[in-house]
Amino acid sequence: MAHINLRPHLKNNVVIYVHNPYCILIPLCYSRFKLIDQVFLNLSKNGFDLPKMSDELRNGATFRGVPQTVIGHRLRLGDIFPSVTLVAPDLSHVALSQYAGTIRLISVIPSIDTGICDAQTRRFSAEATKFGNNLQMITISTDMPFTQKRWLHDAQIDNIVMLSDHREMAFGYAAGIYVKEMRILQRSIFVVNRENRIVYCEYVREIGQHPDYDAALGVLKAIVNSQ
Repeated sequence: MAHINLRPHLKNNVVIYVHNPYCILIPLCYSRFKLIDQVFLNLSKNGFDLPKMSDELRNGATFRGVPQTVIGHRLRLGDIFPSVTLVAPDLSHVALSQYAGTIRLISVIPSIDTGICDAQTRRFSAEATKFGNNLQMITISTDMPFTQKRWLHDAQIDNIVMLSDHREMAFGYAAGIYVKEMRILQRSIFVVNRENRIVYCEYVREIGQHPDYDAALGVLKAIVNSQ
């Protein structure tokens, strides 16, 4: 990391925030005229490398037809599903690894306060009732946990797990769905088997469109019926 002489501009114990190529705010503490570069959002603790410029997929998604840059590691069929820690509506930390050994459908949405995201979450909640205890439905977004908690209460839905990636965009990086310009997650669907392998994935190119519900549910039903 290149060190910059900030002494003429800073006083002791000043905290500043600077932008990096990934549009994340990095805390830099300057105390007694020493610049200390802190761990980059503690991403390493989540088990994956920091993103490189080569991990940027330009025009990896669109929003109302406008190309968007997507950052992270795109997942493929057969990949191990990433284990990162997210935030639950009650502000507790939830590691995705705790669901290993279960069949999962992971529904990723940009924001629960939009019509399509609302409809997508309700659809999968309704479908979850058909599977009973044979699978776990998880919805991930960058909404604040308070927003997710309010939505679950208002919708009277309690058969899905809702998690927030708002703090570190850890899942966004791990799954290759962090939309750089908007700091949201690209709409996507993942089906994961008991061996923690991805058996279905869809990256919805146009963020404002629905995913292919029938395709995802078809794979899910096949896996559950094969057990």
